[in-house]
Amino acid sequence: MAVAISGFAHVNLNCAELARSKRFYEHALGLRALVHTDPAPQDCSAFGLSEPGQWDAWMLGYAEPGSGIALDLLEWLRPRPLPAPPPPALGFAALGFDVPDVDAAIGLIEGAGGRARILAGENARTFAALDPDGQLIHVREGERSRMAFVRVSCSELERSLAFYAEVFGLKAVAGFAPSSTMLALPGEASGFRVELAWAGTTGAGQPGPARAEANRLGLFRMAFLCPDLARAHAELQALGVPGLSAVADLDLGPSCPAPRCRALFFRDPDGACVELIEVPAPT
Repeated sequence: MAVAISGFAHVNLNCAELARSKRFYEHALGLRALVHTDPAPQDCSAFGLSEPGQWDAWMLGYAEPGSGIALDLLEWLRPRPLPAPPPPALGFAALGFDVPDVDAAIGLIEGAGGRARILAGENARTFAALDPDGQLIHVREGERSRMAFVRVSCSELERSLAFYAEVFGLKAVAGFAPSSTMLALPGEASGFRVELAWAGTTGAGQPGPARAEANRLGLFRMAFLCPDLARAHAELQALGVPGLSAVADLDLGPSCPAPRCRALFFRDPDGACVELIEVPAPT
C-alpha cells in the first residue's frame, strides 16, 4: 500500500547564481516569486551532506489553478555548488513547461540568456532549451503557462514504474515517447506529471550515475506533501526504500512565512532524491 501523499510540493533546481536564474525563469517562462528561504547554516545530513549547509532560494510558480507546482530554485552558499555531470545521467533529467505561444517563448528564452532548438512534437509544437546553467528544459504548446512535468531517466523502466506506484500511488496516464511513461497522482489538482524515461533513449553510451550530491548543479529532488511523516517513515522502512533519512526539522530562514518544516529524504531505484514534507491534514 502506498504512503499517504496529499499532493506534489515542488521540484528543486540547484543553480550557480540565484539572481541570474530567478531572472531567467521569471522573464523567459513567466514564473512568479512566491516564497524566499534563507536559513542560517544548519545540519544538512538529511540531504546527504557531511558538513553544515546553507542555501538561498526562491520558490517560483504560476498563480492560476491547475498551473503545475512550485520550482524550488536554490543556490548553495555552503558548501558551494558542484558542476553537473555530463549527460547522459540517471535521475532527474529535464523540466517540462507548457506555454500558449511557442514562438514567443523561444524569443524570451534566448533573450534571457538561454538557448533553444525546435523538436518534433507528437501532438503539439515542442522545443528544447537550456537555462543559464545548462539545465535541459522542454517546452510544449498548451492552453496556458504551467510547469507540466519532470523527466526522470531510469535504467529499468518497469522497476521504476513499480517503485513510483508502490511508494506514492502514481498511475500511468499516457506514453509520451518511445520507452517512456507519464505518471499522475490521482486526485492531484495541479495537473503535474512525472515522466519516467528509459535511459537507453536519452543518448549514446551507458548512462552515468544520478546527480546524487545535494549541492550539485541541476535538478536534485522532487518533493511531495505528506500528512504524517512518522507513519510514512515506518512504511518506507518496511518497503526497504534505499537512502532513507531520519525526519529532519529544517530552518527555512527569517524571510519564509513558515520558518521551519519537517521533512525526510530517500532515493528512487536509480538514486534520484525524493522528499516528503509534512503538512498535517486539517482536523
